[in-house]
Amino acid sequence: MLAPMVTSADRADAVDPAALERLLASTSEQLEAYVDPAHHTFLDVYLARAHALHALDGDPAEVLRALWGASGCYAAHLSLYLERWPPHRIRSRRLLPLEIALIVRDEASLAVARGPAGLDAVELLAGVEAQAVSDELYELTPWFRYHRLGSAADFAGALAALYACGLTAIARADTDALTGYRAAIGTLMDAGARYAASAAGGLARLLAAHRALGALLPADTPTLLDALAEHGRLHAADFAQRLATDAEVAQTAAGALDTTSLALASAAAACGHDLTAALAQATAPGLAPLARYAPALLG
Repeated sequence: MLAPMVTSADRADAVDPAALERLLASTSEQLEAYVDPAHHTFLDVYLARAHALHALDGDPAEVLRALWGASGCYAAHLSLYLERWPPHRIRSRRLLPLEIALIVRDEASLAVARGPAGLDAVELLAGVEAQAVSDELYELTPWFRYHRLGSAADFAGALAALYACGLTAIARADTDALTGYRAAIGTLMDAGARYAASAAGGLARLLAAHRALGALLPADTPTLLDALAEHGRLHAADFAQRLATDAEVAQTAAGALDTTSLALASAAAACGHDLTAALAQATAPGLAPLARYAPALLG
């Protein structure tokens, strides 16, 4: 078996397999107690199962099945979740729904990406986005309103919003929106070069995700694999750090699964670029988890 996202040694030191098995048992009971599999309270249940199953080296098909359950919750209740999460929680509000929509790729999930979860780069470039969207993004960054960056946090906020734009364009199969995304990210990268030069943590992961998006059309397999490997490495390092510093993570494995890399590989497939064979031959450690998922994700 290929190496999982966190090495066995790391898991032995930090993750509690018995606690994760108990989590899976209790969440199974929760899901069996309700008739509606897309009940709004089940979103966290499905996501918790996905992370726990992944951390235990579970069957990738079972992990993806949990994400499919989460996608049903987003499809049925996204407006409720948008009220629940404030604008600065852009990962919860937009990025994760978009990533899961691209991973699952069924019509109901893609409708979420094409609708309320999506962001349109063309509208942002033209300044004609809805006022509610403008206000939401302004809480993240002044970039879209005033075209200025005062900090690395401003840069990260703009990168997160444009990452949502890139995923939205692919989910909608909208070439105009993808062209707009490319123009917008190019301008932003020029303005944020000083922050990109010293990027670490979440900012570095966003930059790797954008580099992968930029390699989709036209397909540039070496760059795409390199960007995915970098993101996988950064994700693994971040999760290992949280395992070492947060006892609760050891009990839940929250954040173990790298949904960004899964979504980007699935986005490549949506663009006609199947990475299954390339991943099977890849040797970079950061690609090992993605290679393990490829047959179930891309097959």
